[in-house]
Amino acid sequence: MNRFSKSIFVNAMCCLILNGAAILPADAEQPAARGSGSPSSPATITPAPVSPAPEQIPLTYKQWDDPLQNAFSLMVPDKWPVQGGMFQPSALDVRQDVQLVSPDGSIVLFMGDSKLPPHTMPHRSLTMAGYRIGNFVNLGGAQMQIEPYARAQEFLASYGPNRLSRTCTNVSTDSIQDQPALAANATTIYSQTAVAGVRSEFTMADGHFHCLRQGKPYVGYIIAGVQGAFGSGPGTWLVPHLWGYICTPEREPIAAHVLGMLMTTFRLNPQWVAKINQNNAAVVQEVNATNQAMIQTVMAACQRQNAATQQFIKTEQKANTMVMGAWQRSMDSHSRIANEWSNTILGIHTVEDPSTGERRTVDNSYSYYFKDRSGNIVGNQTGYPPGAGYTQMNILRGQ
Repeated sequence: MNRFSKSIFVNAMCCLILNGAAILPADAEQPAARGSGSPSSPATITPAPVSPAPEQIPLTYKQWDDPLQNAFSLMVPDKWPVQGGMFQPSALDVRQDVQLVSPDGSIVLFMGDSKLPPHTMPHRSLTMAGYRIGNFVNLGGAQMQIEPYARAQEFLASYGPNRLSRTCTNVSTDSIQDQPALAANATTIYSQTAVAGVRSEFTMADGHFHCLRQGKPYVGYIIAGVQGAFGSGPGTWLVPHLWGYICTPEREPIAAHVLGMLMTTFRLNPQWVAKINQNNAAVVQEVNATNQAMIQTVMAACQRQNAATQQFIKTEQKANTMVMGAWQRSMDSHSRIANEWSNTILGIHTVEDPSTGERRTVDNSYSYYFKDRSGNIVGNQTGYPPGAGYTQMNILRGQ
């Protein structure tokens, strides 16, 4: 079967930049929609026709707001059915799950997975309490499934075929590649919201697949980021970043183009994040209340092992801190990670003029960038201005 390599994915998303669909940081002013008189209106943008696609169909994008909690927004192709939103099974367990389908049904894109729970790693304290791999346990206000830690590449090898089998059959894996450069960028962002006493790790991988859907050959692509947190108690891990598609082979450039738009326009709603953060006290109360029942169960099961029971309680309390910290880092960093991913994949930096605040996207081939009086931006590796009249630009990461 003829497969598009990852370079097709990169080239298709580069079209978003070359054709004028700007990538903006979460706090940047949105551009006016074409034909709109309001400079802050996010209603509709119309990028140039997708290329290189066999069908030169212009895609008109519109803003789609999470209908469940108004937690985030995306730019999606007009007239493409969209389902999903932000699901919240418990106080500290929030899961994005969005799916959109092209009008002819040949492309299915997704973001997140409401069926994918957070995980805690096997630990003797959990075993002592009667919990085994595959069981669910309430830790830190979230129902967490006990599973061994899986870095992104290992996770995707198992998850990818299972996820795509919801939409197609006979799923086979073509390749899965670790993406250490993207993971390093994300780790830098997550480290800014680190929790004392907790070591965190972020890994990233992407995979190519093929399958059958209604008897026709389809191809698939998934990119995933896994965050692990390790402390003195049971470690936790979750998949806060997950994007992908399946489509007929000839439609893959369009699928990649739309996926790039989803990634680069994803924005968390600051009001929603603030509201969630304001509920921290209530969250702690809920955690304490739900944990009391579990602790009583443990104590009853360990009547003759009081020391072990007390150790489990201490471990569980530490796990609460880790879960809450991981959730907070995910909320604080999600938009920034999405932007950093897309910028790295696209091969661009976002730079800012320190004197005016103007932001521009540039090729990421250089470490330093300078703007002349005419507004032209040049880059180099030396860090010295190319001449008089140049202003050094600041590189913004995860903005």
